[in-house]
Amino acid sequence: MTLRKTILLLTLLLAGVLPCLLPSKADAQKRGNWISASYSCRNRFCLDTRNRDAVRADRAKDLIRRGLAKRKPKPFKLELKLRLRDFRGTISGSRSSAEIMSQNVIYDGFGIGESKLKFKTNSSQYPITYESETSTRDFSYTFGEDWSLTLGVSLAYSGNAKVRFLNHIYQSEKVLGSGYFVGVGLRISIFEVLLRKTSLETTFEELKRSGGVP
Repeated sequence: MTLRKTILLLTLLLAGVLPCLLPSKADAQKRGNWISASYSCRNRFCLDTRNRDAVRADRAKDLIRRGLAKRKPKPFKLELKLRLRDFRGTISGSRSSAEIMSQNVIYDGFGIGESKLKFKTNSSQYPITYESETSTRDFSYTFGEDWSLTLGVSLAYSGNAKVRFLNHIYQSEKVLGSGYFVGVGLRISIFEVLLRKTSLETTFEELKRSGGVP
């Protein structure tokens, strides 16, 4: 009889104490994350492992976001590695005139081409007229895409000069000379607007008399 009373008394005590020890439903909802963590992880090693996993997950998400940002399609831009240039220009004064015609092929910045320069002048004091025509090989390099800067050199390889004095004509086909040119271009679609300055110095040697003027 005494044993039964003791068991009954312990049962009543546990029934009254346990509700006080366990959290209520409202408290469990407020501290849901902490309670779930305390029930699932009962030691420091487990909590540290969960923290490391969370950091790794955040890093993986960040890497994925960066990768997607890098893979965004770039705006289309037309890149012209091959350019064909045809340049023609004239300049004239009261007694002198010059004309240049130039063709160049440019690939990936490097260019090669030919130019032909015609020059004519006459003296204001004497009846002398000078005419020359010079052909050069051009080598250049172009910087930039939409706006471009071209630097190049010209080497004379053929030409002829003619000097008229009174009734005599002197001619030469032996030319020596070199020069440079600078160009600034603006690309509009597949076309290009080009401004160019050319400087060329030539010397004709071995002038020979070829006859008189009728």
